[in-house]
This record gives sequence, structure tokens and C-alpha cells, in this order.
Amino acid sequence: MHMIKLHSILLLFLAGILLVGCCGLTLPDLNGDTEEDKPTSGGSTPPTGGGGGIPPAHAYTVDDLLEAVGNDDRALTEQILESGVSVNAADDQGITALMIASFFGYDHLAQFLIDEGANVNAEDIDGLTPLMYSAGMGYPATTQLLINEGANVNAEDVEDWTVLMFAASGGYEDVVEILIDEGADVNAVDIDGLTALMLASVSGYNNVVELLLDAGAEVNAADADGWTALRYANEAGYEDTAEILENAGGTQ
Repeated sequence: MHMIKLHSILLLFLAGILLVGCCGLTLPDLNGDTEEDKPTSGGSTPPTGGGGGIPPAHAYTVDDLLEAVGNDDRALTEQILESGVSVNAADDQGITALMIASFFGYDHLAQFLIDEGANVNAEDIDGLTPLMYSAGMGYPATTQLLINEGANVNAEDVEDWTVLMFAASGGYEDVVEILIDEGADVNAVDIDGLTALMLASVSGYNNVVELLLDAGAEVNAADADGWTALRYANEAGYEDTAEILENAGGTQ
């Protein structure tokens, strides 16, 4: 059976596991919390040495920075940066502090990191940028912030997935609308010929499908196996989505 590899979900999930495993972070509640519900910056200050815990300032590492950002602790983040750790330091997966802030939707902390010189177009080892992390997790405010600060709205990862594909595959209507308004290419294709419209159609995200069609998405584009958005919708059993595509001239 022909199936789409859940590229965006897998990569973002693995990134979350990496953050939890390496930095002791807590993943956000994707079923309820909004950006307004997220904790504000704060937290404890590090010990001055000895007894375990966070090391003294002179021994801070990139892992300490990532943990502080993941815990939305601005005070500690500032202290670590002041100790000499680069705001653009990355771990062995290429993950930076701004990527973590973007992954969790900490837009105020993201702005602080950018003001400190964080690269908004940095890439991890899979080619994911902070904007992909934000859009792929469905954070409109953080997504808009990154774009305003120069993030490339048409960046591609190592498999040519675009920011719009990450957002469309998650059904994040508000983020998709922002990306379209900011000039995202609605007809970009990945290495397998998949488009954002196909990704939205296979999951029955009707509002996203309509947004993409209204923005000029090619309804009859076909992937490497000859599948169109309509075929994806039909195979997945989304009759309403199929009807939308058919009304737009879609064929299998």
C-alpha cells in the first residue's frame, strides 16, 4: 500500500525525545496548552559549584544552554551566555538554543536569543531550521516572529521538505496562512514529489486544503508514484476533502 512517510512528525518527535533525553526537558502538552498558557521566563539560579546540579559559570556548556532555554529560564540563559557560551552553539545533532525556543513556542525567549545574535536560519543535521520547528509544532506567534527577523520561509531540509509542508502536514491552519501570506511556495515538491496539498489532503485537513487551493496550489500535481492530492484523500477515506478537491478540478 502506498503510504506517505510521516517525515515531519517523525523528525519533530525524535527532536523532542532528544531534548528530553539529553537535557531533561519536559515536552509541551500538544493537546491543550496554547502559547498564552506557556510558562513565563524564570527559574532558579545555578549553584556556585560542588554538590552536583548545574556547574559553575566558568564551566557552562552548550548542553546547559539548551536545558535553560528548554525550561524557559531567561535569567539562567542570560547568565550562561554572559559566561561565554555562544548563542549559536549547537550540540552534536546541530540543535541550537533558538531551535529549542522555537520547538516549544517560547516567542519571548526566541526574541531575546535573536537580539543576542542567534542565527534564524541555522540548520540541524537534518536541515531543519528554527522556522521549521515552530511551524511544524503549530506556533503562529513564534512563526511570525522568526519570519519578521529574517527566517527563510522557503527553506528546505535534507529531503526538500519546506516550512509549509511541515505546517500543512500538521493541519496548522493559522501557521499555513501566515506562511502563504509571507510568500511560501505552495507548489514546492520534496524528493518524492510530495506537495503541501497532498500532505494536507491525506490527513483530511480541509481548511488547510482550501487555503492552499486558494493560494494557487496545483490540484493535479502528481508525486513520483503518480498519486495526486485527490487520490490521497480518497485512499485515506476523507470524502469531504475529496469533494473539495474535485470541485477544484482534481482528478486521480
